[in-house]
Amino acid sequence: GNVGNTGGAPTCKSVGEGCAEFGECCSGKCAQGVCTGCSAAGDPCVGPADCCVDLVCNAGTCAACSLDGAGCTLATDCCSGICKQGTCVPCADPGSACTTASECCNGVGCQGSVCGATSGACTNPQDEGARSSHDLPKAVFDCANQCGVYPPPAGCIPTCMSSNYGLGAACAGCYESNLTCMVDNCASCGLDPTSAECMACFATHCGASFLACSGWPTP
Repeated sequence: GNVGNTGGAPTCKSVGEGCAEFGECCSGKCAQGVCTGCSAAGDPCVGPADCCVDLVCNAGTCAACSLDGAGCTLATDCCSGICKQGTCVPCADPGSACTTASECCNGVGCQGSVCGATSGACTNPQDEGARSSHDLPKAVFDCANQCGVYPPPAGCIPTCMSSNYGLGAACAGCYESNLTCMVDNCASCGLDPTSAECMACFATHCGASFLACSGWPTP
């Protein structure tokens, strides 16, 4: 009476059978249209055991590269793209310290020993001088108080930062945008813009946009 049924055998497909998605395979793995016991390069993975021989699980994807700490000869051997003294090492995120551009993730460049600071509205002698002479993180909040209302009228923050602290108009505009980001995301910055809590929140929510605008990793 069990025609085509061997007492509850699974209806999934075995290794070697054609498939369109992972769920069709008993192994849960479908690579290049065929059920397989392992995941091919480019397929999703959770751990190294999911991937076929000679592949690693890198950032949730099986890849033909070596993870950090493994031996290497060329940069292309490494998942990070960085081979240093024969060992794969992690790339540095934007805002991190660097010596050469090859150390930085995604080829963002290294300028002034900082990844990602390739150029920006503030990377000039005038603004560098203002930064060394004034506490700009505090200054922008002082300007916000002088503007009287939040959000401040357009142009109020840049005018204040330029006239009182010597920033150029473009750089002052980066501070205006950054203030909006910090007020919207980081309540601690309103109490103390130089606190560790504020700086940690800034790094999470506003650091990348401020770096892209100003060329500086921090205010």
